[in-house]
Amino acid sequence: MIKKRIFLTISTLLSGIGSPLFVYAQNNAAPAVIKSDLEKRAEKNDGKKKNTANNVESIAVFGHGSTRQTMSIGRASMQQSVPGTSALKVLNELPGVLYQSADPFGVYEYSSQIFMRGFSQSQLGFTLDDVPLGDQQFNNYNGLGITRAIISDNIGNVNVSQGAGGIDVASTSNLGGAVEIHSMDPSHKRGGAVSQTFGSNATFRTFARLDSGDLNESGTRFSVSYARLNGDLWKGHGYDHSDQVNAKLVQPLARESSFKVFFDWSSTQQFDYQDMTKNWLSTAGSSLSNYYPDYTAAYQAAQGTYPAQISKTNDPKDAAYYAGTANRVDYLGGVTLDENLTSNLNWKTTVFDPYLDW
Repeated sequence: MIKKRIFLTISTLLSGIGSPLFVYAQNNAAPAVIKSDLEKRAEKNDGKKKNTANNVESIAVFGHGSTRQTMSIGRASMQQSVPGTSALKVLNELPGVLYQSADPFGVYEYSSQIFMRGFSQSQLGFTLDDVPLGDQQFNNYNGLGITRAIISDNIGNVNVSQGAGGIDVASTSNLGGAVEIHSMDPSHKRGGAVSQTFGSNATFRTFARLDSGDLNESGTRFSVSYARLNGDLWKGHGYDHSDQVNAKLVQPLARESSFKVFFDWSSTQQFDYQDMTKNWLSTAGSSLSNYYPDYTAAYQAAQGTYPAQISKTNDPKDAAYYAGTANRVDYLGGVTLDENLTSNLNWKTTVFDPYLDW
């Protein structure tokens, strides 16, 4: 077992929050034009007459914000997908975004990849409530996969910036764009929700959430939720299993400011789908998978005796293994203070600490 401890401590943003500023100046008056004798002769020789009466001078100023294109997927769009589907897979419905994964939920990170207008995920920025999530690649060193960072049912909205991300995005790889994911706040009303999903290949998923509602006049409230997913691989043998817990506390402050605390715990066990090559597809076929649970066949392969299907390939040693699995336990905690110092000045600080164990 390898343990990895990452301290990504403080992200602070100080910005003005006034209304956007748009200035447009136009001058339709004919400006005075003084031409030299050389200019006059050149204009006469070319047979051209310049009309200066229709010249227009324009000045456009954009303030607070930017002119980059930003799209948002809300909770309603998230609910149109199968419960438990990765938020990144939902982005497939946006133009210019392509997400691929070997499993139907899009949570199998080893096979998943996302492209945005030609940029790969190593060139994109990903955040959750202003916490950087790295490049979302398998076993990444600089963050946490979105499906392990938050239960998909708890996502409020996803903002996508196609093109260079804003300077306020907590990422060092957002040249090609940014994906900002925001968790749902606890409800002001006390209540709860339970949902279950059933499917082929023994797929079974349960989600439960409890909202405290407002606990006092200031609006203090919290929510806790739990999700469990079980299912067999659609090709070969093996299973995917995960347990996940989320909790969030919101404390409203004066001047519409807020103090928020978020916690996530997840445990994941995933069997791998075997990699494929052109040769393996043409010789062993698309049904090629690992030996699990046939240990005898795997042992014989280690001795150099391969099944007929695999012996046809150009690399029988790597065409199949006994089993490939990913076993992870992850924690993520974050605290955000969003303080409106004045009507035009905002101070926002996020402190977080992910703990990754695989």
